[in-house]
Amino acid sequence: MTWGDLVNKLHPFEQFNFFDISQVTNTFNLQDSFARQWNTAHPHTADCVARHQPIVEESISADFLVCLVNSDDLDDEFDPTHPIDDYNTCICPSEIRPYKTKNALWSLQKAVQFTFNLTLDKSITLNTWSCGLDLYLHTWRLDTEKRTRQALIYYAIRVLFPIGTNSVRNTLALQIITQVEDIISMLRSHHPHLVQKTDITIATVFPCYKPSSPFQTHSLLSSNVNNYNELLRNLSSLHNFSILDIPITGDHLGRDGTHLDSIHISYLSNTIQEYVHDLMNRIWPLKEIKAYLTYKKIQYNRLPEIWKQKLCIQFTNPVHREHAEKTLTLNDFDENSYSEWCSQEH
Repeated sequence: MTWGDLVNKLHPFEQFNFFDISQVTNTFNLQDSFARQWNTAHPHTADCVARHQPIVEESISADFLVCLVNSDDLDDEFDPTHPIDDYNTCICPSEIRPYKTKNALWSLQKAVQFTFNLTLDKSITLNTWSCGLDLYLHTWRLDTEKRTRQALIYYAIRVLFPIGTNSVRNTLALQIITQVEDIISMLRSHHPHLVQKTDITIATVFPCYKPSSPFQTHSLLSSNVNNYNELLRNLSSLHNFSILDIPITGDHLGRDGTHLDSIHISYLSNTIQEYVHDLMNRIWPLKEIKAYLTYKKIQYNRLPEIWKQKLCIQFTNPVHREHAEKTLTLNDFDENSYSEWCSQEH
């Protein structure tokens, strides 16, 4: 099950040999059917439907003033044979019918928001995510779309890469490491805010017991897996990124010797969630920054939202600014300082 055309999404990354795109079969694109399911459960309001009832001119009395209005009625997309579809003249509240264009595709963020009420209340997260964000993939056409992709990248403050076991089954470890190194260099050259060690994390590959053409015996395959994990650790020291050791053993694998047994899938997801939760606990939220400044007796005029990991504190009193400059250090808002701050009683 996917959201959007999975093959099209994966195609730009096929060059890295992390997977065989010909093996991607029997997918179901939920995005294609979501709008009809939602619209069936949330029909147009009575006022919206009444707007499209035919008007009999003879029934108009002298109490009415008929005016010419510059509107989009001439291009009305309403089709009486498909009354549940979206159309451009819909006047239903956005809370029940957010899309006002014919054949509109829901973004995943908006679908999660309306279905589960879980989407972050930030406009940047409500954009359509069914595209590659890297500008070198050329998924943008307008300057506004280009700026949106750049904003989405800067909004993401952490990157986690899981490398598929199938990649290590079919590709020499050293070749994969070279590609990983290229990706790390590309990320940091185009997205300079990903400079800290925990900004980029790459997961180790767990065991695999299904030989392949390049590695026709279990010992050759295990050697390649182990070699990859060792080279990855060396590369992390060289390029300053983090490693997520996934504690999967052969006992967690299914009968095919490659994929996790269904009863152990939660073990993998829980490991990733715990890691992400630990990372998020190192990030200074705005309310804690305010509390910290109060604790340090720093008086400021305004504290805007953090942008590109930069905090701009506005002062109107030069004495207060001078006090802040003397009190705060370069390390006051790093990960270690936040951990120390959370462990203290204030």
